[in-house]
Amino acid sequence: MPFQVFVVLVLSVPLGALTLALYSFALLPKRKLLLNLAIALLAPLFALIGFTVNAYQHSNWFPFSYATWGPHLAAGAISLALTVLALRGASGSIVEKVVVGVLALFAWVGLWIVGVGFTNCAMGDCI
Repeated sequence: MPFQVFVVLVLSVPLGALTLALYSFALLPKRKLLLNLAIALLAPLFALIGFTVNAYQHSNWFPFSYATWGPHLAAGAISLALTVLALRGASGSIVEKVVVGVLALFAWVGLWIVGVGFTNCAMGDCI
């Protein structure tokens, strides 16, 4: 499978499903929920990518080592916590909140795969 097809599938399927779920579910207030979910999904990823770029440029991985999963797990945990807080502030059924949370998790994993892959390859560490 070509890499471009992989990127489109990894990103479009979970983000499309999340968009449809948010559009059709009765979670209110929608604007605040969308803003909080965007922050929950993107802020930890941008922090992780910034840490990775800085670590590659300065050869300084403190407080982690080069091949550790620590920063990735920390970004995932922070994103999960922010997603739970965003969904906790919305009104709606628990089933709708769980579906949106799971789809947001899949969207985060897709963004993580593509973002970390592009960042590492841009720093000269392609697979």
